[in-house]
Amino acid sequence: MLANPNWRCKILQRKFSDHSPVMGWCIKDTRPENVPFRFRKIWLEHNQFMHMVKQSWSEPMCDGPIRLVMRKLKRLKSTLKAWHKNTYWGTRDQIAQANKTLKDIQKQQEQESFESQRHLEEMETEKIC
Repeated sequence: MLANPNWRCKILQRKFSDHSPVMGWCIKDTRPENVPFRFRKIWLEHNQFMHMVKQSWSEPMCDGPIRLVMRKLKRLKSTLKAWHKNTYWGTRDQIAQANKTLKDIQKQQEQESFESQRHLEEMETEKIC
């Protein structure tokens, strides 16, 4: 049993001695907790963005002028991060799914076009005979 819950280990087979080697690794995400905030230009195009910023900024807060601005910015940062995750998370998956659907539709249309072309050729052949 390990003392650290973020660590896992595996006991490997013995090869050269009477001791078994142990391999250990960390399962916790190594991404730092204090990732810098990044403003995304795509937010400006969203129709809810300015409303959300105004709403977050206008919520009352009591503090000195400088600390008030700092605390409001910090609150806005967490609001924007949550909003971004809810609004844009999985966009790549949605685009990939839409592309797949488009290819399926195009393939179906090509097949239908091919079948209708073949039907016309059969009708012309029947007219000749």
